[in-house]
Amino acid sequence: MLSVVIPATDSPATLGRCLAALVATAAALRGRGRPALAALVAMLAPNARFYALLARRGGPRLALSGVPLHLVHHLIAAASVPVGAVLWARRSRP
Repeated sequence: MLSVVIPATDSPATLGRCLAALVATAAALRGRGRPALAALVAMLAPNARFYALLARRGGPRLALSGVPLHLVHHLIAAASVPVGAVLWARRSRP
């Protein structure tokens, strides 16, 4: 099922960014600043060109507002995997 959504060539990077978003959020909620920052950088660094585009199109304010939105995007993507698996398993039962 995931292979339909995530092309095989991008799946390790995509899953890595989702994992980094989860770690960043969990660490931030636990008050662990350095691990949260490291995980956030791991999520953002591969998308530097995207943030540069946002900065060119809308200035630094747009680029900075893109960070939490992108974090939420990755968190939703990570949450969709177990939800999708449960829904698929329920549908597959005879």
